Amino acid sequence: GGFSAGGGARTKLRMLMIEGALERGLFD
Repeated sequence: GGFSAGGGARTKLRMLMIEGALERGLFD
């Protein structure tokens, strides 16, 4: 993924988790 979140560590972590899920095909 390539997200650049500027909301804080929690938001960044969430983005990373979402990216990982997308790469695994769990979400559309």
